[in-house]
Amino acid sequence: MTSMGEPLRDDSEQAFMSNAECAKQPPFYTFHEAENRVEEAKLICGICAVRNECLNYALKHPGRTQGWVYGGLTTAERADISAN
Repeated sequence: MTSMGEPLRDDSEQAFMSNAECAKQPPFYTFHEAENRVEEAKLICGICAVRNECLNYALKHPGRTQGWVYGGLTTAERADISAN
């Protein structure tokens, strides 16, 4: 998920990212919520083979993933899952 621009990487934990659909997108395409492309990002996540791994990563690391679409969910949507 290099297009996400995440500054902190733990390669052993993020190995799934090399198989992510977002990693196949042009470098200028990001999944940041402020870019008003959330629906586009969710469509790409919807066809991603590693969506569940991505979502689990985001739920485990809310600080690192805040403001970004991970696993097809926004920060607020992931917070709702974590609260339940």
